[in-house]
Amino acid sequence: MKASSSNTDYVDTFRLTLDMYLDRPGFTLQRFASLTGRSASSIKRALAKHGTTYQTELDARRKSRAIFLLESSDAEIQKIGTQLGYPSQPSFTRAFLRWTGMRPSECRRQSRSS
Repeated sequence: MKASSSNTDYVDTFRLTLDMYLDRPGFTLQRFASLTGRSASSIKRALAKHGTTYQTELDARRKSRAIFLLESSDAEIQKIGTQLGYPSQPSFTRAFLRWTGMRPSECRRQSRSS
């Protein structure tokens, strides 16, 4: 039981740390590793034990934050993309389409019509 709790604690801490760096473009596993003082391979192994990957976690955190900002603020879509580390609106829109199957503007419109 302790190993499971430790694994969960690691992933929770990983996610909180990742949240602090979402606004950085090209925030790779290697950059995350150097900022946290761990090797990329040790992070990969720890995440694999929990059944996830760096990219899966990064995408999930960005998707969650994007939806929250689109639904709760009037910030321009490009500004939201920048806050999530996307250098241009088209790159943010492509990622959002991949995550949700809709454009950021559609997500905002749906949330406002509800």
